[in-house]
Amino acid sequence: MIIPLFVLAAVLAFAFALYILADIRPSLTPLVSLVTITDIVIVFGMFDMLKTGTTITMFLAVAVAVYAVCKNRENIKEKLYGFLQPGVILFVASCLLMLAYLAYAQPVMHEWDEFSFWGISQLLVKNHDRLYTYFTSSMLGQSIPPALPVLSYIFQWCATGFTEWVGFFAYDVLMFAGFAAFTAAYERKSANSAIFVYLLAFLTPFFFAISDFLTYMKPVYITAYSDIPMAIVFAGAVAVHFFSEKGNENSVLPVLPVLMFLTFTKDMGLALSCIALFVIFFDMLVARENFVFLKIKG
Repeated sequence: MIIPLFVLAAVLAFAFALYILADIRPSLTPLVSLVTITDIVIVFGMFDMLKTGTTITMFLAVAVAVYAVCKNRENIKEKLYGFLQPGVILFVASCLLMLAYLAYAQPVMHEWDEFSFWGISQLLVKNHDRLYTYFTSSMLGQSIPPALPVLSYIFQWCATGFTEWVGFFAYDVLMFAGFAAFTAAYERKSANSAIFVYLLAFLTPFFFAISDFLTYMKPVYITAYSDIPMAIVFAGAVAVHFFSEKGNENSVLPVLPVLMFLTFTKDMGLALSCIALFVIFFDMLVARENFVFLKIKG
């Protein structure tokens, strides 16, 4: 439980640094922070340096946060107050509650595709400290992009063994970060609206999974399947652009690591990334005529 807490703290620390140094809206930073860390670790994994790369990335995330705090130490209280918007608070609370529940219940994988790829890939990546393309296995999806198995790995990279519920927790942190991004338009004065949007986002996956739940009793937040996290990251990428405080051109930069992660999630992730890019650049095109497509302000 200590390692997932440390990784969550590192994600939040880097998110705080993004808020200070890059002037990204607070509720967008957990998603941008988490996917950026994962993207960097994936690149290290491509060079067969998964464990070393994760250690370096964790150190850099904390180091950037320390630098940001030291650079703004004179007004750090105001920065921290500005960072703790409803979306960030809801994200942290959700993660801690889910961590406590999963640590207590310690659920295990039981779905078909968890044993054909999505679950077994997490186990193999953890046990070998390498991406699964570097060794032979019986997995059906040997060439599926590695974002989600690597995300699971990050939350237990220096543990002695693989823990299934930690993999579930890693997925949940990703989804909660996406929910926080949906609330970015609402600051502290609109906390009620932020809570409503967050709860609506939390309940939405149950609506789309109701058939599977009634038929197979398939859970939503305790599963290694990729479809729901991928959909939330797609929506989060669009939210990062449209809820950015800056102009459309500048709002593209925080979206790039989210789209990179989305592309690495699954084959379908590339198509979703292209759709998100089309929506973003169409908005940029029409915004030049003083009309912002689907722009939402709190």
